[in-house]
Amino acid sequence: IKTILQEHWSFSLQKTVRKNIKYSRNETILKIGHLTMAIAHAKAIAFAKWSVWIKSYKCHKHVKN
Repeated sequence: IKTILQEHWSFSLQKTVRKNIKYSRNETILKIGHLTMAIAHAKAIAFAKWSVWIKSYKCHKHVKN
């Protein structure tokens, strides 16, 4: 037979666990979001460098001919 205090403690513990799981999920979603933004940023920088390289290459190619 559970006492009222034991039931209250058990319920409080369950609520805390649910909150921790929810926080952990949100934290994971944020980390994935930051990772996605970092990858997009890296791709944008790589594309910008590549396009500058192509323009430079085309200019030098025309100068040689």
